[in-house]
Amino acid sequence: MEIIGVIAESRRTVIDEHSHSFRWLTASLLALNGGAALAVLSNETLEGSTKFYAGLCFLAGIAFALLVAVAGQRINRRAIPKLNDQLGYWLAVSHDGMRVAAREDELNAEMKGAMKLGVISQAFGWAAGFCLIGGAAVVGAELKESVGKQAVSDGPAISALDQVSESRER
Repeated sequence: MEIIGVIAESRRTVIDEHSHSFRWLTASLLALNGGAALAVLSNETLEGSTKFYAGLCFLAGIAFALLVAVAGQRINRRAIPKLNDQLGYWLAVSHDGMRVAAREDELNAEMKGAMKLGVISQAFGWAAGFCLIGGAAVVGAELKESVGKQAVSDGPAISALDQVSESRER
C-alpha cells in the first residue's frame, strides 16, 4: 500500500511540474510574439512590406501559442479520466491482490491513445516559435539591407582608432 502513496505523490509532482512549464512556455510564446508584433507594427522606420510580413509572422505566432493552450486543455480532458481509471484499478489490486493482464493492457492502450494527441500541442508550440524566428528574420533582413545602403552612401567608415592615430601624426 505504501507504493501506491509513493506513486500517487510522484504523479502529482510530475503533473504539477508539467503544468508549470506548460503555462510558462505558452505565456512566453504569447509575450514574445505579442511584444514583437507591437514593436514592428508601431515602428515608423520599417518599410510597409517588412511590417506586413513580420507582423503576419508574429500574429500567426500569437495564434499558434493560443492553439497550444487550447490543444493542451483538450488533451488533459481526455487524459485525466484515463489516469483516474488506472488509479482505481491499482487501488483495487492493492485491496484484493488480483491483477488482470487484459485490463492492464486496455488501460495502457487508452492512456497511450490520449497521450498521442500531445504531438498536436507540441506542433503548435514549435510553429509559434518558428513564427517568432521568421518575423525576426524578416526584420533583420531589412535592417541588414538598410545598414548596407547607409554604409555605401556614407563612404568608408573610419574607426575611432584610425582617428586617434591620425590626430597623433599631426
